[in-house]
Amino acid sequence: MTTKLPGIPAIPPGLDPQTKAYLKALTEVVQVRSGRLGDPLDRAVTLRELINSGLAEGLKNNPFDPNQPTVLDFAAPIPASDFAVPPAPTSLTASAAFQTVLLEWSNGNIQFSNFAFTEIFRHTSDVIGDAVLVAVVAGNRFADQVDSNSTHYYWVRHVSEADVRGPFNAANGVVATTADINAADIADQAVTNAKLAIDAVQGAVIAASAITTTKIQDNAISTAKIAANAVTANEIAANAVTANEIAANSVTASELVAGTITASSGILANASVVNATIANAAVDNAKIANLDAGKINTGQLSANRINVDGATITANGAGQLQIPSLGVGSAQINNGAITTAKIGTGQITNALIGALAVNTGNIADLNVTRLKIENGAVSNVIVDAYTGASITFSTNTLIDTTNRVTFTLTPNDTFHFISHFGIGLDGNGRTHSLRVNQSYAINTSDPFASSGVTFQDVRPADGQSSANPKFTIGVTSIAPSSATRTVTFGVRVTCRIGGGGAAGTQPGRSAAHTLTIFGFTK
Repeated sequence: MTTKLPGIPAIPPGLDPQTKAYLKALTEVVQVRSGRLGDPLDRAVTLRELINSGLAEGLKNNPFDPNQPTVLDFAAPIPASDFAVPPAPTSLTASAAFQTVLLEWSNGNIQFSNFAFTEIFRHTSDVIGDAVLVAVVAGNRFADQVDSNSTHYYWVRHVSEADVRGPFNAANGVVATTADINAADIADQAVTNAKLAIDAVQGAVIAASAITTTKIQDNAISTAKIAANAVTANEIAANAVTANEIAANSVTASELVAGTITASSGILANASVVNATIANAAVDNAKIANLDAGKINTGQLSANRINVDGATITANGAGQLQIPSLGVGSAQINNGAITTAKIGTGQITNALIGALAVNTGNIADLNVTRLKIENGAVSNVIVDAYTGASITFSTNTLIDTTNRVTFTLTPNDTFHFISHFGIGLDGNGRTHSLRVNQSYAINTSDPFASSGVTFQDVRPADGQSSANPKFTIGVTSIAPSSATRTVTFGVRVTCRIGGGGAAGTQPGRSAAHTLTIFGFTK
């Protein structure tokens, strides 16, 4: 714990001049050495400061003897090691005041010799991944300026001279909350006019009823100071507004509150509302109560006067009212009014179903069968067929003939590949001298390169002498990807070296080989 030094009291009165001069000189010496007076560079350095700076390690067991200045009562610092990765700081503390947080941690100069500086991170929550760098210091103390009544979390880490950053002091931050300045913290009469910024006192700061008549100068409230519609009936004294205060033609319809002039108010004279006073189309349904035949003068309503939600009702000449053709539109039909019972059998045709109106949610499970799908109707299946020409093989010579097909895979689709290959006969009517290899490659044109994938390799058994060609089927799938890809499939037919089969048998000339490739995505 740091020892707090007391203040030096004033020299007592009543002393003789020599004693006063001595005490004054002694006071100045103490104040200069303690840093309270004069140049700060002339103050004394304490052992605590030497230890904190890394120039001393700690106190020894032997007490300090001023008569033996060469005998130190503290240990010299142990040379710190040179670390490739700085060690984590320790003993991080945070002390908060009103708008300042004082941080202190272990001295990097003591922890390792290649110390460069310490980084300080801060955040409003205990999430180290969201913390931001707020300061870089070469010592082990920092005063952070923040708002009052605020909470912050802090982390520190050392950086070496090689610009290598070490670990943080801990995963959880050290929290500090600054104090709030309350009314009790402000002395009476401390807030003067000089302390208030311009426009600092707003409406929210002024207490209710705080501004009284004595606070307002005479004639201070002019027309410009009165907001629109601020003067209501409550602000006007009874009988204050007379005819003399109202200018001619100043009371218009916009100045009258809705419903102010009613028949019961006594403002309207009897029979004062005549036909000429009512604007055309001013009397709507809301203004007419209980309309019946008694409200209609002698005469008749013509057909164009009868309208129900936009549908005109006309007479058919036989004393009946009817709705003309196409008179019922969408506006005349209530939502949900057309039920299944209202729709006749077979009345919903293809022309009445909108494009893309039938989606997965409208089709019951297992209701799309093979009979429901027209031949050629499924258009998104990729089909590529290939028929290879005859391939000739020479005696004891390896010949590589490659059949390939290339197409593009759209993103997020799984691709399925099926191939059907017919192996032709050699000149001796056999197939055992032939070998078939099927592979594919993504984003390269050579499916048989090192990056290709072999998914089928057929080597007919020796002794095959059937006159019928052999057939082989290859099946594979390619997983989906978010990118567009180009895939090349290939079938390679090779002649087995040495002719195959019995010794000296010649492969001769092969018949035609056939290749059919089917591919589809899902």
